[in-house]
This record gives sequence, C-alpha cells and structure tokens, in this order.
Amino acid sequence: MILSKGPLFIVGASRSGTKLLRDVMNGHSQISIPTAESHFIPYLLTRFPSDCQTNASDLKKLVKVVMQSMFIQSMERKGVRVHQEEVVRCFVGQTLPEGVRRLMMFVAEQENGQPFTSEMYWGDKTPSYLMDVRLLKGWFPDACFLHIMRDPRDRALSANSAWGADLKLSVSQWQKMVSVGRKQGKEMTGSWSEVKYEDLVREPENVVANICSSLSLNFEERMLELKRPVEILGDAEEDSRRFTAITAKGVGRWSNALAPELASRLAELATPVAMEVGYVFEGSNEEPHHSITRKERFLSLPKDRWRTLSHHVKLWGFFKGIRHLFWRGRMAKKVRRARDL
Repeated sequence: MILSKGPLFIVGASRSGTKLLRDVMNGHSQISIPTAESHFIPYLLTRFPSDCQTNASDLKKLVKVVMQSMFIQSMERKGVRVHQEEVVRCFVGQTLPEGVRRLMMFVAEQENGQPFTSEMYWGDKTPSYLMDVRLLKGWFPDACFLHIMRDPRDRALSANSAWGADLKLSVSQWQKMVSVGRKQGKEMTGSWSEVKYEDLVREPENVVANICSSLSLNFEERMLELKRPVEILGDAEEDSRRFTAITAKGVGRWSNALAPELASRLAELATPVAMEVGYVFEGSNEEPHHSITRKERFLSLPKDRWRTLSHHVKLWGFFKGIRHLFWRGRMAKKVRRARDL
C-alpha cells in the first residue's frame, strides 16, 4: 500500500460540528476520511502489543474486535462492505499503528472511490478521541488534530434533541472534555488547531483556508460545497437534514429554547473553561457552582443513561444496541486505565 500523510484526527465534544468539519475537509482532493466513527483505535493500541501480528492468537482477537465494531457495521449500512480477510491483510506483517493506517485508508478508498497518493491525508472523525490526544500522538508522531468547539448551551441542546441527553450533564461533560483535550493539545506544537463552530458557519472560507494552511494544503473552493445533507445542529429532526450548504441557523438556538434560569445554570457549569476559549456569558451568578451538584447528578443520571440506551436500541435494534453500548463502555474503561498510567 502506498505511503500517505497524516493521520488527521477531527475531535471535539459530540454535537459540536465534528461531522460538518469532516465533510468540509473531505471536500479537499488530498484528504479522505471515512464517514463512520472508528471508536476502536485507542483500544487496539492499548489492548494489543505493537507486534501482535507475529502472534496468531492476538491477531485473531484483534480482527474480531474490528469486525464486530460499530465502525465496520456502520460502513456496511453505508454500502461499504469490509470482509474479514481484507482486515487481516491490513494488519498481517505490520506494526499495529501501520495496520490501523492501512485499514482506515482501505475503508476510505472503498467509500470515496479515490485511490490514495503519497500527498493525501488519511484520518478519522471520532469526537471522543479528544480525551486521547496524547495517546494517539505517541502512536502516530505525524498526527494532526482539528479540535472544534461550540457554545456549550447550543451543544447541550443539540445532544438533547438528538438522543435526549440531559442538558446539565452535557455541559458538565463539555467542560471536562474541552479542558482535558486542550491541555493535551498544548503539547502538540504545530499539529494542533482549534476552530469554533460559530466561526466555521459564519465565515467558512476564511476558517477553512486557515485550516488548510496549517496542513500545508491549498484551499479548494469545492470544500464549501457539501456532498451530503448536513443537520442544523440543535435540531436533529429529519426535516433539518435537507441542507447541503453551510448554514449558521444552528447558532444561538439556546436563547429561544431554554428558560432563563436554566440557561444561566448551564452558563455557570461551563465556566471557567468556556471563558478560556472565548465564550462570554451574561447574567450568571457572581459565585457560580462550576461543578454539577450531587443532587443534580442524582436526579439526571438515571434518565440520561436510559435515553442513551434507548437511542442505541433505536439505531441498531435491541441486542445490537445493547452490545454496542457495552463494548464502547468496556473499551473506554480500558483506555482510561492506559491514559492514567
């Protein structure tokens, strides 16, 4: 398989515009990223030794993890079928990071119909990798990261519309992810870029041109011509998926959708991280509680977990939905342990 640039990881708290940014970047002739989220890369890198291809037992287990992943099954739903022997070919005789690179490139080629060249970036868009920046950089020294952020109130509203996520828990999660991700990102001199969703949709040409410059690529106007309909973030209903142009209609929806008291509480929970990245909130208390209270968590967590489970079951069916959620939790736990070492 031919050499390539990258990887290019698009990261950020979910419902912050990662999907839009991926589609924009995929519009460049020198970038090809699968449209499904992998979720398994940090797990593979922490679960298996780098030379696991020399151990038949480890290789068999690795291939099983990949084949049963949401990534492969999501690609199949999109009409891209990946066979087990093709996964084996990607990993056999290679180091683990090289096997991952070959797999992601193979899937992107199958989906986009564009063979890779040595000047092309391969990559991945999995929002939760924001927590694994340091880990991924260690395995992929040439990796570049695009971190997209969004007003936490709009982001929480979008997650609530999409799968019923609790608003307060969503903002608390946003604060933690952005804080941890940016702390790791500051260590990535020259390979970490940040963009705000609001800037991307209001001034797309300027923002995308700056991103291209950071990747040593020329801006291509076709990047602003989306091939796939995009949601208006904050409205995950079907009729919002008709838009094939970048629109700013998802900016500031919280101001009309949230009661003033709730909006103020969400602003409190997002402080001070939100202020550090340039989001200024008015009307919040002078001495806000920057962490969600035990009472708020107790009242919100069971309902939030149930809605997340229901969302997966709706997407995948009862048994697959539960299994996918279980495996994601198991993989995340394994990666957290490696992250803390």
